[in-house]
Amino acid sequence: MYHQLETKLNWVNFDSTRDRLFSVGDLIDRGEENLRCLKLLNEHWFFCVRGNHEQMLINTILDNDPIAEKIWHFNGGSWATTIDKKLLKTIARQLRKLPWTIEIESPVPDDDPVGICHAEYPLSTWKQRTRTHSDLFYHDLLWSRKQTTQRYIRNISGVQAIYCGHTIFAEPLQLGNCHFIDTGCFQTGRLHIKQLFIDPETIKEI
Repeated sequence: MYHQLETKLNWVNFDSTRDRLFSVGDLIDRGEENLRCLKLLNEHWFFCVRGNHEQMLINTILDNDPIAEKIWHFNGGSWATTIDKKLLKTIARQLRKLPWTIEIESPVPDDDPVGICHAEYPLSTWKQRTRTHSDLFYHDLLWSRKQTTQRYIRNISGVQAIYCGHTIFAEPLQLGNCHFIDTGCFQTGRLHIKQLFIDPETIKEI
């Protein structure tokens, strides 16, 4: 997947001195370049939300959860069996710092921001995400496929658009102002990038 990203960034003339790259998560378990993808987290121009695959690694390594380990390895995490345990703990601690959502403010006064989460955004209002929520809220952010399965239109208030991954489609799918952009790069070789004309200095995370 890292190779496809490099190719795509070159194709769009990505300039790391002025551009920023935002990811909808799942940097791991998607091909053979897991460590190279994880190194992106050290780049000043790269921002990523937490995905369910990052969470499976966290649960396995930091919580020492054998059930989580079986689920993770079944879903692509077996690459980690060859990685030094100390390195895995370092990776897990870094992944635990990833935000659940990212907000990118618009440079246009009074315009709503753009939001990013991994799977689906379960609330009706974007601002609600900063409140204390139940475990179900965070589970839906990482795992939900309710909207994509039923294909129902949702327009989340307080945000121009929300970009999500998790569920793979042949082409990016828009349902209201929710955009699902995972095109299964690790299977298809096709990586989708959406260009946003947003000031890179106006970034908020929760």
